[in-house]
Amino acid sequence: MLVMTDFLRIFFAAGIVALLVLWPGPAAAERRVALIIGNSDYQHTSVLPNPRNDAQDLAAALRRLQFDVTIGLDLDKRGMERSIREFTSQLGQAEVALFFYAGHAVQVGEQNHLMPIDARLASEVDADFETIPLRLVLQHMERDRENKTSLVFLDACRDNPLAKNLARGMGTRSASVGQGLAEVKGGVGTLIGFSTQPGNVARDGAGRNSPYAEALLRQMEGTEGDINAVLINVRNQVLQTTGGRQVPWEHSSLTRQFHFRQAAPTPSAAELPVSGFPRTGATEEAMAWATTKDTSSIPVLEAFLRRYPSGIYADMAQARLQELKQMKEAREQEARQRTAMAPPPAPPAAAVVPPARTSPSPAPDSLTRPEAIKRISVWIERDFLNDNVTYAEVVDWYDQGTINRDEVLTDRAKYQERWPQRKYTLTPGSVQITTNGPNRYAATFELTYVVRNERRKAQAAGKSRIMVDLEIADGKPRVVRQKEIVGR
Repeated sequence: MLVMTDFLRIFFAAGIVALLVLWPGPAAAERRVALIIGNSDYQHTSVLPNPRNDAQDLAAALRRLQFDVTIGLDLDKRGMERSIREFTSQLGQAEVALFFYAGHAVQVGEQNHLMPIDARLASEVDADFETIPLRLVLQHMERDRENKTSLVFLDACRDNPLAKNLARGMGTRSASVGQGLAEVKGGVGTLIGFSTQPGNVARDGAGRNSPYAEALLRQMEGTEGDINAVLINVRNQVLQTTGGRQVPWEHSSLTRQFHFRQAAPTPSAAELPVSGFPRTGATEEAMAWATTKDTSSIPVLEAFLRRYPSGIYADMAQARLQELKQMKEAREQEARQRTAMAPPPAPPAAAVVPPARTSPSPAPDSLTRPEAIKRISVWIERDFLNDNVTYAEVVDWYDQGTINRDEVLTDRAKYQERWPQRKYTLTPGSVQITTNGPNRYAATFELTYVVRNERRKAQAAGKSRIMVDLEIADGKPRVVRQKEIVGR
């Protein structure tokens, strides 16, 4: 019996060793690389409001989707060339390569050219020497990439004043300067996506992102299924957002399925505990939670819970969400109580003649409507136009959701650093003020702006329509919501 027991022990030990040797290692996750370029601050034409934001937000989303991301913001020609060269050096080891460009572009002779921020396009020859040909990017992305995936997304079909300038300089040959971008067909294994159909003009968004970038951001992380399902949802979202005026378009020669949301790698035997179930490792969800857990934005947490409703971090995300909602409710309740508070009416005089009726004294923060409108009008010219604005603790900021005051001030500081010299002029008769409730007002007004960076020899000018929601606190307007529509 002892001999048999020893035999069985040796047999099972040998079996376990064989199992460990034969057990497949982890299914290596495909390597993904991305180059994201967003050009907003053009030196010789109007500033584009969205591309810089689009690039930053898309880069963050792709990192959550396990891409190694390189991002370039407001690049001149030399900077774009350097970024593209460095990107191409990574392509040999990557199964998936993605290129996203947001900014101005021009179509000349049915060829598309991406525009650095220092492009002038005063003559036909400038298109060759001041821009980056799209075909150059495609050529490098498709070289020696058999059985691999290349993705190109272009949000560059905007109305381009420099393209019109180029057409004027070309005289009778101006017909070769087309509207929007020309149709492009990629090589095998390549998908090219445009923000709108060939020859059409895409729109900038009224909020933080363009309609196309906003749809990509939402659908890349939120759509189950492969890239075809993602792009169908992107197209439908943009159609709805633009009232059918903008139709995203793509050309695909993909040879294999691609999912933005990767499946978790198969665990190796070394990762299996005695129970046979995989240990919990660093997953996509864990990476997403690491970038989300410290947020003070309710919409960001709600997006995380929509993505991982039953994940291992769902309870913590839900608790944090409830905490933020309670804090928001407490602030709103405090504001309501402060608004409702009013000192008691003065006691009647001791005279025989009954005292004249008087209205109760207003609350400390209360103003009559004419007083409030007058004070807000003065505030716009004296404070807002001079960047001397007081913000509430939490602000609905350019339709990107609620962010705290410190984040607003950081955003403002970055803009002021980019444009140190600023001049705003209120358009006469444009101020409109309505009442939203006790001590709550909505103000809309138009202004012209001229902003400069003398060190960079850059300047931008245009018109903006500003919309702010205000609360009166201590007799002073305080911004609780702000958005802007930039004109051309």
